[in-house]
Amino acid sequence: MCTDIEPRYDYHDEVPMRWLVLDYVTLICILVQATSYRLRRSWTRDWLIFKAK
Repeated sequence: MCTDIEPRYDYHDEVPMRWLVLDYVTLICILVQATSYRLRRSWTRDWLIFKAK
């Protein structure tokens, strides 16, 4: 009975960690994309202002 419970417990212990890491990576990707988009937009605006001068 012990040998039956242990692998299942390990499996349940392992999966949430993997999903946590996936969520973390996805969050970082979204943050990086949003930040780069904001930077690119502000950079374009600054460049247009500079070009207008």
